[in-house]
Amino acid sequence: MKRRLKALGRILIVASITIGAAVALALYVMARQDARHARFFNTGKAVNKFLSDYNHALKDAFEKKTTSELAEFYSDSYFSPGRGRWVMKRQKDAGDVACYRLAAE
Repeated sequence: MKRRLKALGRILIVASITIGAAVALALYVMARQDARHARFFNTGKAVNKFLSDYNHALKDAFEKKTTSELAEFYSDSYFSPGRGRWVMKRQKDAGDVACYRLAAE
C-alpha cells in the first residue's frame, strides 16, 4: 500500500509540474501574441488617424484653393522656392465633375 501511495505521489508531482510548465508556456506565448497584436492595432490606429487628418486637409485645400493645408504632411526637404507657389487651377469640367490641375504660379 505504501509503495502504491509513493508511486501515486510521484505521478501526481510529475503531472502537476508538467501541467504547470504547460500553463506557464501557454501564458508566455499568449503574452507575446497580445503584445504583437497591440503593436499591430496601434499601427492601424495611427494609419487611420493620419488618413483622416490628410482627408480633412485635402478637403480644406479644395475649399480654399490652396495647397498649404497639405504641405504640413510632407517633409521640409521637398521645399524648393524656385518652383514658386503651388495652386490648383480649374480646367475644363468633365460632365458634372469639376477638374483641377496642380500648377506652380
